Amino acid sequence: MNGQFIRSAFDDTLVIDVMSGKATPGAPLQVWRIKEDPHSAALTMHGVKEPDNQLWNITAGPLEGSVFIEIGLADDLVIVVKGGKGEPATPLQLGEKAGGADSGSGGIESRVWRLTAVDAENDEALEGRRGTFIQSMLEPDLVIEISGGRNEPGTALQVGVKRPSGSAEEVRRARSQLWLLGAAQK
Repeated sequence: MNGQFIRSAFDDTLVIDVMSGKATPGAPLQVWRIKEDPHSAALTMHGVKEPDNQLWNITAGPLEGSVFIEIGLADDLVIVVKGGKGEPATPLQLGEKAGGADSGSGGIESRVWRLTAVDAENDEALEGRRGTFIQSMLEPDLVIEISGGRNEPGTALQVGVKRPSGSAEEVRRARSQLWLLGAAQK
């Protein structure tokens, strides 16, 4: 098992998580409390060792400046915008990296992302941690966000219109759209 937790800047105990705990195409994504110790974790009812459904690999994508965000369980499954829709409030799910007729994820743009860090001068709003927007390649103003801006476990992930981040106060207001890319787990 390899990968890293992608922590919410809103609450760094929340990470991107596969809702069902099962890495299959179409599985919805949410934020959930981080499951820290992958080596001593027991198997879940789905046969997945925790926190395997919370570890991600960021790899180069086929479009300039793009990346895939692969679930650590299976490098052929990535974060996708459901139905390939470039519209705010569209849910996120796992989809096949290569696409395919039954992937439900649209073109390549719905499966790749651009990472854009907040200006270092505004990091004090995140207590010195470097927040990153995960921007959709479908529409440059859409980013991964926590639905409704809630910092509660089990809240779905979706794409939303990127909030301004030019000042520390704006960064504070954009926290439900900012992510902390962290240390790798092995």
